[in-house]
Amino acid sequence: MIDSKTRDEILRRCAIFHYLGDSAICSDYDQLPPDELWERYGWVMDKENDSICNHDLKLVPRDD
Repeated sequence: MIDSKTRDEILRRCAIFHYLGDSAICSDYDQLPPDELWERYGWVMDKENDSICNHDLKLVPRDD
């Protein structure tokens, strides 16, 4: 089971990729249970995606 902070970050990153048109992110990503969310979209947490997701593009609000 993933914690709520990790779940929120996966959802935020999925929203960014979805907005940018990444076809790997299905439109129902925000309705998945935490374990399935991690299984399908845990890859958005990979370090190689940090450069896209950590820019302050103001596409998706971030709680710091």
